[in-house]
Amino acid sequence: MCQIDNSTILVTVKTLVYNQAPYLRQCLDGIINQKTNFRFEVIVHDDCSSDGSADIIREYAEKYPNIVKPIYEKENQYSKVGASGINKIINAHIKGKYLAFCEGDDYWTDMLKLQKQVDFLESHDDYGLVYTQFQVYNQQNGSVAPGWCKETTLEKEFGGNDIMTLTVCLRTSLYFKYQNQIKPQKEWKMGDMPLWIFLLSQSHAYFIPDITCVYRLIQGTVSHPVSLEGLFEFRKSSYSVLLYLADQLNLQHLVPRVTVEYLVLMYIIMISNDYFKNIEDKYLIRKYRIFSLKILLLYIVVRFSFLRRIVRNVYKFQPLS
Repeated sequence: MCQIDNSTILVTVKTLVYNQAPYLRQCLDGIINQKTNFRFEVIVHDDCSSDGSADIIREYAEKYPNIVKPIYEKENQYSKVGASGINKIINAHIKGKYLAFCEGDDYWTDMLKLQKQVDFLESHDDYGLVYTQFQVYNQQNGSVAPGWCKETTLEKEFGGNDIMTLTVCLRTSLYFKYQNQIKPQKEWKMGDMPLWIFLLSQSHAYFIPDITCVYRLIQGTVSHPVSLEGLFEFRKSSYSVLLYLADQLNLQHLVPRVTVEYLVLMYIIMISNDYFKNIEDKYLIRKYRIFSLKILLLYIVVRFSFLRRIVRNVYKFQPLS
């Protein structure tokens, strides 16, 4: 372990909470029980929960006043200012040189998670973030599945999904540079993917294959919508954010590839659900000069309900929701 001055807070953990009382103690215990040779804090932002989450936070803040730093909202802020607005509220309170994340329904299982990540970052100035492996706990059926984190690059992460937020520890200076330069928008339905892309454009990422945490899969969240319309809006938002980042970071050469991936995904969603919605695919195909037999066939299939049903039955597609 690196020898570190423990008179100041080295790591800030951001924990967002909204009606997560059944899971919150497990989340906070996983953070508080971290074994480190440095000081850390956890900023717990409660977005006007109505299920007793705030009472649990008060209990922990009273028991661990040097670690737990609560923020209580009297009105729900997500509905007013979105995730980007909530980040601005929390950002004013961050003290750590490094920043980690764990939302109120997720939890850490490795008590050395932060120590491993900080040790690496302290000795590798050219790396901006460290992330680990994780597991997925399905709240609906109780099953546990392996996570999908793996070594990545800027090109892979642009449209990819190799980094999971609760596994990350990053340099706070780069996080604030992202906030100031990219200026995340209220309507963005995901906050992690553009951050990883920006960090990889500025530095390197290091992957630790150890399983350090558990992501709780709960249907009905922003990233796991239960409605078909919600799924469409999430995917469209993700694609529009990629286009914005391409302009901001001079990554236009990667846009044709992610456009193909976006169209294929949207086509499969429509075929699986025997559903059609205009996604401006004809315009995108022309703009990015996409000449692909797969795209052409899918383009035709989604426009006719009888073809959608035939393909869905042949390939045994299950409805996506």
